[in-house]
Amino acid sequence: MKPEIYRAYRRLGWGFVFEVIDFRAFYFDVLPDFVGYIMIATALSQLSSLHTVFIKAKWVAIGMIFVTLPHVLMASSVTFSNFGSLPLYLHIYSEALLGCHVLIVFWICQGFEAIARAERQTNLHMTVITRRNLYMVLAIAQLIFYPFLLNVEESWINLLLIFGVLQMIMEVLFIRLPFRFSQIKIKQIDLRV
Repeated sequence: MKPEIYRAYRRLGWGFVFEVIDFRAFYFDVLPDFVGYIMIATALSQLSSLHTVFIKAKWVAIGMIFVTLPHVLMASSVTFSNFGSLPLYLHIYSEALLGCHVLIVFWICQGFEAIARAERQTNLHMTVITRRNLYMVLAIAQLIFYPFLLNVEESWINLLLIFGVLQMIMEVLFIRLPFRFSQIKIKQIDLRV
């Protein structure tokens, strides 16, 4: 496989690191999401030579570059006590961002699954399927239950915190996948369908 493909896998992983970590200094996002999505889109552009599903994910990532620009200056210190007081458009914006992110992850996992299957990397193939399924269950549950958080009682906070920790663990496990693909020696394959 070409060295550019290995670098694309690593760039993809680091792009998701930028997207997931929200480190702020005086309301300014030090690791802005749009930079992560630029890295993701360029990596997916290179990986699209392996499978066409990466092209779909690339176009959503390009859209996310522009959609996440305002997020650089938006305060992200939302707590359960002020969650309901946020304007409705911020809730819709957050839900849309999450939905697009989940779509990108789903398509990337489809591409990874096809590559691992074609290369007969059984362990990696099963890992991709397991992580994709767990990730999707948690993410879709969050998308469905997000509107109900506006009316959540204080007694549910501990359960929601546990759910949030599980989602973060799945995000880290997903981010690990591109780095694993960058370490395996596979042939130059063409799965474009």
